[in-house]
Amino acid sequence: MPLHPVPTLLLGLIVSAYWTYVGWMVWRVRRDAGHVGKVLVPVQLREKLMWVLWVPVIAGWGSTPLRVVVGLTTRFEVIVLPAAMAGSSAFLVIRWIASGIALACLALSVVTWRHMGEQWRMGVDPKQKVRLLIDGPFSKVRHPIYSLSILLMICSVIILPCPTMIVLAAIHISLMHIKARNEEKFLLETKGPSYAEYCRKTGRFVPYVRSGMPAHVPHMDGSETTPDAPIRGWKAGGQYPFRFNFFQQSMLRWDGLHPYNAVHAVRVLGPANVEALRAAAWDVCKAAELGELAINYFRTAYEYRPLQVVRVQELSPGRDGEARLAEVVTEEINTPFHGDVHHPIRWTVFNEEGGAAHYVVLCYHHAVSDAFGIERLLAAVLRRYLGLPPGEEDGAWTTRLTRLDRSLRPRTGVINHVIGQMRLSLRHREMRRVHKMPDERLGGDYTAVAVRTARADLMDRLAAVCERRGVGVNDALIAAFASAIAEQTPDRRTSRRRKYLAMATVVGARRNLPREEAADFGVCLSSIMAVLRRPDAPVAELVLDVTRQTRALKTNPRRAAAETNLRYFAIRWLWWLAAVRHNRRSYRRVFPICGGVSTVYVDQNRFADLGQRVTRYVRACPCGPVMPLLLGPTIYQGRLELGLTYRIASRTRAEAEAMLDGILSRLEELCADPSGGGEGASPRA
Repeated sequence: MPLHPVPTLLLGLIVSAYWTYVGWMVWRVRRDAGHVGKVLVPVQLREKLMWVLWVPVIAGWGSTPLRVVVGLTTRFEVIVLPAAMAGSSAFLVIRWIASGIALACLALSVVTWRHMGEQWRMGVDPKQKVRLLIDGPFSKVRHPIYSLSILLMICSVIILPCPTMIVLAAIHISLMHIKARNEEKFLLETKGPSYAEYCRKTGRFVPYVRSGMPAHVPHMDGSETTPDAPIRGWKAGGQYPFRFNFFQQSMLRWDGLHPYNAVHAVRVLGPANVEALRAAAWDVCKAAELGELAINYFRTAYEYRPLQVVRVQELSPGRDGEARLAEVVTEEINTPFHGDVHHPIRWTVFNEEGGAAHYVVLCYHHAVSDAFGIERLLAAVLRRYLGLPPGEEDGAWTTRLTRLDRSLRPRTGVINHVIGQMRLSLRHREMRRVHKMPDERLGGDYTAVAVRTARADLMDRLAAVCERRGVGVNDALIAAFASAIAEQTPDRRTSRRRKYLAMATVVGARRNLPREEAADFGVCLSSIMAVLRRPDAPVAELVLDVTRQTRALKTNPRRAAAETNLRYFAIRWLWWLAAVRHNRRSYRRVFPICGGVSTVYVDQNRFADLGQRVTRYVRACPCGPVMPLLLGPTIYQGRLELGLTYRIASRTRAEAEAMLDGILSRLEELCADPSGGGEGASPRA
């Protein structure tokens, strides 16, 4: 027999012996269990689907080397290396070394199986009681059998580098990772902190390398921290039990270009008390385990470590409260959160001139939460700050996600992703004719904020008109905003191609979450785009155009979530794979969006006991690199507050103020339209 086929023959014999031993253990456990179904048929649906793929992989893994040796090969079993390299003595030595390692993997696997004894099972069965093994081979890695199996498969690819073996290896290693995570989740639920501590000390597949930490609560205990005695040292390594969704990962990526912060500000009657606010924020954050934010290296997962400090700064009052508020919000939205580990919330207070009232400004790292979670946090802190009894949901509020094995996102389905991909492809063709704002050419990332309060009765009249027309209040705000932008872009009318306006809106996606996850602290948003071909049309016509384009996704939130996932998956990963430059100009070329709207209705039940002291609620949202203008309407106690964040390379201060005036005048025009109607109706979602 020629020398070169010998490593391949050894591989076939080793793999066959490996799975023959597995079959013997199945027979042994079946003999004790009395029924083969209790051994071979997994209980969980996930593992059943995995074994549907695994059975042909195992059959191909054992038969391919033997078929190659006897000459029963196809073009898929031909070595993919160049002939000179495949026939070289150096490659032969490498194959022999891989054969020796494969034989060692078989021997060590047998030792590990014998160490497991009666604890060995083919899959996870919640009804069976298992003993936690942390000695012997399990003292080095959490899954020694899987680690040796992966190493054996890598040796198989080295010995026989053909397309068939490469595909089998990719499937096998992926399934091993999925199965390992599934078992870790089960053991975390059944063994709790003991298994979490064991995971902290051992690696998943490689000894001394804590790769791919499982989902569990952080191991650090912050019960001893106080405002006067915070923790100053940290244990090495992190668990990162919570996962970012693609939207959050994109936010973190944008944060590298310019701080991606959001701001909520409330006006509170009476003078400010900085120490009382600091104590209230400390107590609420500590009770909710909202401590120092730590993010893993790949910026895909995070954890909250014990709280060290709550930053509260007091500023001097200004002569003009409105101008002072805009100035403070502008400063906060442009100031980054420093440090790899930091508390993602900071507070600012300042009195109005005369001390009749003061503003509490909350700035937060937008990647950790949306407006829903921050609203709950702010309400809980304000109650404690003002000495009011805690609300019903304050005691149950926490930063821990209900599901630790997945990020906070709605379930979408394959069909919605396919349809979403088709819609995005068609939308991208329209984007070629969309007007580009001047910020792409002028550069500069600094943003500013302008705020404006609408007339007290405008929101009621607008809601009634929108109900009569069968449109949403958010659609009316998008149309008014687009009309104001169209008025300030006369160069668009003279352009040969780019005459359209692209608008975007961000809506909450929590109503599509399971009930137990709907109140989790995190980001759960969907983004919807609308391309207006006639932005100079009357605002009443624009509202109908916006409604026509957004209704399909608003009535099908799963499809909206699917499009959002696809869009931000491309931003987070495909841009990196395609080597697209990570700068604002690249984003603006692909997404030439002129403006966005993020509307929030403040929960009246949550602020019912605060209504007499809290008289105003204003928000400012970050623009990010995609759009130069972002409008953040907030409806509080039936009153509309507008916060416009604009990139100074795109708009001047005077133009931003004029734009807010234009938005309000167009909303008044819409309410005064005789085709609108009655009073007392509630706005559509």
